[in-house]
Amino acid sequence: MIKDSNKFKNFLIRNISIFSDKSYIYGSIHSGKTCLALHHAQKFHNVKYINLDMLISIESKNKELENLKLNKYDLVIIDNFKANFLGNLKLDSKCIFIGDYENAPKDFDKICLLGLSFEEFLSFDKKNTSIESNLANFIKQGNNIELLFVDDFKKTQRKWDILKCALQRDFFIFYYMLALQGQKTSTYGIYKFLKKNIKVSKDRIYELITFWQKNCVIFTCEHIDNFTQNGNKNFKLYFCDFSLSEFCENKRFSAIFENMVFLELISMGFNLVYSELCDFIDTESGYIFLSTPFASIDMIKSRVAAIKSAFRKANNKLDSKKPTTKNLESLENAVSLENEVSLASLESTQALQNFTIIAITMNLNHTIDSKTNIIEFANLSLILNT
Repeated sequence: MIKDSNKFKNFLIRNISIFSDKSYIYGSIHSGKTCLALHHAQKFHNVKYINLDMLISIESKNKELENLKLNKYDLVIIDNFKANFLGNLKLDSKCIFIGDYENAPKDFDKICLLGLSFEEFLSFDKKNTSIESNLANFIKQGNNIELLFVDDFKKTQRKWDILKCALQRDFFIFYYMLALQGQKTSTYGIYKFLKKNIKVSKDRIYELITFWQKNCVIFTCEHIDNFTQNGNKNFKLYFCDFSLSEFCENKRFSAIFENMVFLELISMGFNLVYSELCDFIDTESGYIFLSTPFASIDMIKSRVAAIKSAFRKANNKLDSKKPTTKNLESLENAVSLENEVSLASLESTQALQNFTIIAITMNLNHTIDSKTNIIEFANLSLILNT
């Protein structure tokens, strides 16, 4: 039972809150799931906290179950929750369970908690550090909330220890996958890459990737054509902490920055896909995002021009593929043209022509035209959340 509420007064406040009486928190490695629950617990007087990982024996588990049956609590928090723990026991108390995605009870509201966004990282700065210095620290340190309280010279070692503890026997699979950060690949492509470095079965890789995706350990940004019949099922691979590739021999800043941009955008609610010319696209909100950390204005203009040229070509090709009375013997005449270029792909490209293009950089802010802007990463949430 949590008796001393004062010890929980200093939890860092996140940009996410708990509203439901039955909530299930899952998400990225060390993203602060337990802290979020305990911060919420300050609103209650009689709170029961159970960490199932600390209940080793059957006797200790049965003892806690008996306590839950006999006592009435304002709030019950069960950490590292397993679906079989409660059995048929129904709790009348408000509940917060924390665990893997697949263990979530069906009648609970799910809360996905990611690592810190840059906006949150800034809010925890008590030293009035400049935004430039904060961004440099964020890129180096990553988005793990625990590292805010670790001495600088210990951060890298602590990051490594957290990964090894969380991933256990799958640590080296994850470690070698870090080399694929930001790259276009597929589940089979990941398997083939890993086979060059470690002995692992295809079934294990497919199972792990599915599990890590559901629990926000890794993220796959799908190609926009994956949702058409002729999609190639490729995706770009990102990680829950963009800074983890510091452990790779050949880390690339462009991939780190792109991963950081991806996480920032999804934390703001964007649903992202990518195309050959566009790093990220949100078809619902009408945005195209380009990850261009150190590109000049001229380089960005050139890239935007290439995108708009692709829009025009897609329009022209679609116009030329429209069946006429001369060639329309059947719909097969039109469908057969997909052997040259996918009609669905052309239509998805055409649909992007009215989107707003935002190039995200390290240090530039500039307006190219009414539909094209260059925004410094540090200002991203300030502009897009308004």
